[in-house]
Amino acid sequence: LGADGQQALDDTELLSLRTVSGCRALRVHEIVEEKDKLIVEAAVGLRMPLHVATVLLRQLSWNLQSLMLEWVRDPGGLLRQASLPDSFLDRSSAEHVLDLSAVA
Repeated sequence: LGADGQQALDDTELLSLRTVSGCRALRVHEIVEEKDKLIVEAAVGLRMPLHVATVLLRQLSWNLQSLMLEWVRDPGGLLRQASLPDSFLDRSSAEHVLDLSAVA
């Protein structure tokens, strides 16, 4: 039993959950995988280091479309909003984009 008196779901029970009001519960590792995919997609698509993509996605509530639109509209403003230096605009970050070890 959990702290609130409810029995905790084990992985088998969680797997058996399918849809509730059109939604499906995700397990922790599924959430991490989806987050990592978003980070890599943003980093590759916008040619930025993985850690910068991570910070910007967090800033925009993990909304990749918002990140792409804001990056095209005002990349410097987006970096400043996330408390990142403008120097990321001047870098050639191809070597950072392909370093997937930071995602794992």
